[in-house]
Amino acid sequence: MKMKWQIWVYVYATGILILALLGFAGFFTSLTWLSSFGKSYIPMAPFTASCFFILAVPLYWLSEKKMKQWKIITTLLLTSILILIVLFSLADVFFIKSINIEDYLISKLEVINSVPLFRMSPAAKILFVLAGFDLVLFTVFKGFDYKTKLTEYFGGIISILVLISSYIFCVSYLYGKPLLYNMLGTVPMAISTALAFVLFALCMLIIKHELFPVRLLIAKTTHGILLRFILPLVLIPVVLIQVALLFAFDNHSPEPFFITTSLNLIIALIAGWLAVYISKYLSETISLQANKISQSENTLRQSEEKFRNLFESMVQGVVYQDADGNIIDANPSACKILGLTMDQLMGLTSFDTRWKAVDKDGIELTGEQHPAMVSLKTGREVTNFLMGVFNPVINQFVWILVNSIPRFNPDSVKPIMVYTTFLDITALKQANDENKALRDSLEIQVELKTSELNIKIAELESFYQATIDRELRMEELRNELDNQKKKLNNE
Repeated sequence: MKMKWQIWVYVYATGILILALLGFAGFFTSLTWLSSFGKSYIPMAPFTASCFFILAVPLYWLSEKKMKQWKIITTLLLTSILILIVLFSLADVFFIKSINIEDYLISKLEVINSVPLFRMSPAAKILFVLAGFDLVLFTVFKGFDYKTKLTEYFGGIISILVLISSYIFCVSYLYGKPLLYNMLGTVPMAISTALAFVLFALCMLIIKHELFPVRLLIAKTTHGILLRFILPLVLIPVVLIQVALLFAFDNHSPEPFFITTSLNLIIALIAGWLAVYISKYLSETISLQANKISQSENTLRQSEEKFRNLFESMVQGVVYQDADGNIIDANPSACKILGLTMDQLMGLTSFDTRWKAVDKDGIELTGEQHPAMVSLKTGREVTNFLMGVFNPVINQFVWILVNSIPRFNPDSVKPIMVYTTFLDITALKQANDENKALRDSLEIQVELKTSELNIKIAELESFYQATIDRELRMEELRNELDNQKKKLNNE
């Protein structure tokens, strides 16, 4: 148990012992006012004081973090004996009516205003039985670690019942109309006895602060926090009404007190129950909303982690620029592609001369012609823009394929920022350039070969034509020879 709780246990338990000692002092010295607190009221009975000693001492032990075995056994033994004796005494009061244990133990008997002194009230006996059961239950609960919801709630209800009952007797004295004084043959409860029971009930509730009902009030939960605010708000008016009624009735009979106190207690119990119910309902509603918010936050956090991981690990470079064109964020790939560190990138604009940017034809680009600045100016996306920038780390130009996308606020016309993604396609461009050069070279070679082939073809065609002409001439000559031969033969 924490020190702050233990201190209050010591204070209340010591208060019980002091009241019991005052009861003994009033009995042995005949100064009955020591425990009656008034000449017309009865003092605490010595048997009552003895019972309070038996109940008070274990309270110190129960406040310890761990009870020793002999303390557990002693508490259970003495409390059980007390319960049995008081139960037997109660049975004698209501059923047997011939044996009075106190007459055997205490021969001294006095009467004040027809009320017998130094005898325990039946009401006190009932409360002692309840208090004894409460003490036994918690001793078993703590000493033997026998923890069940039934024993927890049963013990809490007993403590509250003892507190309410003793409170009624205390308030009746405050009204000047103590209960049971007008019932002939019935011993009323002394004010010191009622106060001792109040202290005992408070002490037990503090010792059981981790159990019902105190745990509902001190829990660091939404329910507990709401209950700590709502419960006083509903109980304070009840107490104020009780105080106001204190001066509203005369002193002729106790009925008005009993009626008003009973009504106030009923109202207080109903208000307390409503406070618990309302705070529980509100806490469940708040917890439900908190769970939804927590789930949304977890989903958002997971999405942020997912996109942050993508942002950090993606091959494409990403650069964020504000409305003035200043770089406000970039990913590692952007630093690698551009050949600058994150610190060097932060705050740079498209107008910085270090970029040495050129278009696909190698013509220098001004800052206004960078895709990001075009998007900021026009509010439109720029896609698949090929440009080259100088990388100082590798001391050469890298070629990047750029896409820039402006971002807007819902109520803004101009972009509030722009983010640019770019892919290093230097190797691809070099390959394309090499392919183009090879293609151009092949085209030249093909043209040369074609020209040579055309010349050969022309030569062949010329030779072929000459050959044909010669064959035709030979044919003509043969024909002419044949004609000459025929002429010679004819002659």
